[in-house]
Amino acid sequence: MEDAFWQIAGDETLATLVVMARNTLYLEGSAFDNGEGGVEDVPPSPYDAVEARELNSSEADRRAAVPAAYASGIGNLLALRRKVILVYPVPEVGWDVPRVMARRYLADGAVSDLSTSMEVFERRNRATIVALDSIGDHPDLTRIRPDAILCDTFVPGRCAASVAGRPIYA
Repeated sequence: MEDAFWQIAGDETLATLVVMARNTLYLEGSAFDNGEGGVEDVPPSPYDAVEARELNSSEADRRAAVPAAYASGIGNLLALRRKVILVYPVPEVGWDVPRVMARRYLADGAVSDLSTSMEVFERRNRATIVALDSIGDHPDLTRIRPDAILCDTFVPGRCAASVAGRPIYA
């Protein structure tokens, strides 16, 4: 991570930086289970979580260190006088959307859309959203909330994974 920061710092052509990560995976330390049969097989050990585990002995310390690392990283990027676009959690799905849609189509010949529970999304991402919100305002910081587009819009109370028979996740 430090190497990437110094590469960014040294390249002044990078005027706008888009910061997007599986922050909830890092913070929670567990893959996503949508509660409807879709369970990710992603290993919950990205480098941020690993570094936090090495620095802290307890789970509580790790859960405090990860959001602090988010805030520090964004602060460091803003200190470079770059515009930062911070992308909040994208609703997790738990399924390989195109594959599940294809299997359903082959089974019954109908195209059906996939979605996940908005309540499950909100519960799992609450701590991450609070951590990202706590970074504070800055004139060069823009926040993007994918859930505002995908959740409770196409399907009430759900986060869309496909729209009009077309997967929006791959």
